Formats: sequence, C-alpha cells, structure tokens
Amino acid sequence: MLVSRKELAEKEKKVIFARDIVGRNPVFPKDHIEDFFQMFNLYCDSRRQCDISEILNTARTLGFDKKYKMFFEALEAINKDQAGEWVDFETFLKLVTDKVGNPYNEVGRRAMFSLVDSDSKEVLKFADLKRIS
Repeated sequence: MLVSRKELAEKEKKVIFARDIVGRNPVFPKDHIEDFFQMFNLYCDSRRQCDISEILNTARTLGFDKKYKMFFEALEAINKDQAGEWVDFETFLKLVTDKVGNPYNEVGRRAMFSLVDSDSKEVLKFADLKRIS
C-alpha cells in the first residue's frame, strides 16, 4: 500500500508533537513549531529530511525573516555551521532551539548570553542589562 506525502507528514507530526521537544520546548510555542513543521515539509525528501540551506531559503520566501526574527537569525547561523547537511524535523527543531537559547543545556545558555553580551567580551555591563530590561 502506498502512503502519500501528506499521510507521512501527519504521522510524523503526531509522533514528534507528542515528544518533549515540542510539548515542553523552552523557546518556541506550539503554534510557532507548527509553522516551522509546515515550512519544513515543503522541501523534505522521501526520507523526511531536508537540506538546511533549503530550509533557510524557504523561511526567507515565507517571510520568516520578519515574522520570526530570532528563529531566522538562528537558522542563518546553523546554515553557516552545517551548510549542505540534511536533517529530519526533530533534529532541525533541536538545532534551532539550542541556537536561539535553550536554558536547559550549555549551548543554549551560551546562545542566550551572547544575545545580551553586546561587545562579545563575555562580560555583561550594566548597559547590556539596561538594554534588555
């Protein structure tokens, strides 16, 4: 029996959306993750994977660079680090969550700190804290 792309995507969505990476995502609300999932599915292949650079181009085309600015900036950084790599949606979501600033792991905490550290000296100044308050 052949299964359509749409059926595969729905099955995958049920599995992934039941996991903590979606249900307890420390950065993105579920409705944003649903938008990301729909975008991801525009170009994923039969293995349910997508090229990071294709995701970036699709995000730009869909206006995510304006709608989800932090997400888009994280995606650009991931593309620089892993250009040409193919990932599944769960891996993609973990990468973006960590890049934006997952407070539950070291990579994410460093990412959050770097958003506040305006001069990249790894020291926060009063002006940095005032700017974000």
